[in-house]
This record gives sequence, structure tokens and C-alpha cells, in this order.
Amino acid sequence: MGSATLLVVLFSLAVRLGPAQATVSTVTVQIDGFQFVPGTITVVIGVNNTVNWVNGDGVAHTVTANGGSFSSGTMVSGANFTHTFNTPGTFGYHCSFHTFMTGTVTVLGSGVTSTTSSGSTTTSSTTTTTSSLSAAGKISLPAEKV
Repeated sequence: MGSATLLVVLFSLAVRLGPAQATVSTVTVQIDGFQFVPGTITVVIGVNNTVNWVNGDGVAHTVTANGGSFSSGTMVSGANFTHTFNTPGTFGYHCSFHTFMTGTVTVLGSGVTSTTSSGSTTTSSTTTTTSSLSAAGKISLPAEKV
């Protein structure tokens, strides 16, 4: 394969692939044993800012924001409720039937990543690297930082 053909193939691949797309995920909170598990979560707008609550108890519960910004209504056993957070901040919530059941969602702006595991949360900056195809048909990558 000649170098011109190889460059055309690479250019075709670059055009088809386009820019990298972020993966958006949903965070799940279980309602189990009259508690929200996990009780405190951190999400990032554009990364994992949709939360799904699943009622695993044998009785009805609600997921109700302390400030009234969201409410599931009555969730019978097995029901779920999903809410997408689009504003950074800390949002406390509770079950209207069992007010001792409380939880917190901390919403971070885009540009950071968050990982929740066994009750601990770590936050770090995100850097996006893109490649481009020059007019000469060569792929150029950003210089590596040392």
C-alpha cells in the first residue's frame, strides 16, 4: 500500500470516528432496610448526573428533596424514580413517610470526575486530548507534557 493510499485510509477513519464522545452513566441508590444506600453520593454534570432510586423494601417510600426541587411521589415496593441534576450544589432529600430516612446528592459542575466506592468519593480534574488531521494529510497529536 502506497503512502498516499495509507493517508486516505487514515483520513477516512478520522472523519468517520470524529471527536471522542463522553460516556454518561446513571448512579443507582437502593432503598433497603428503611435507608438510602448509599446515603451520600457525588455526581458530575454531563458524566453521571442522573440518579435512579429503586425501592427494594416491602413498603412504600418517597424520594423528596428537602427544598422541594424534586419528588418521586409514592414508590411502592419494586418501583423506581429517576432525576437528572443540572445545577451544581448539595441536595438533601428524605422519605416523606419515614422522615428519619435521609440522603444527600452533591452535584459538581462539568470538568471533574467522581468515583463513589464503598462510601468514599474522590474527585480529580479531567483533561481532554484531541488529535487532528493536518492539511498535508498527517495526523498530529499534542506534544506530551513532561
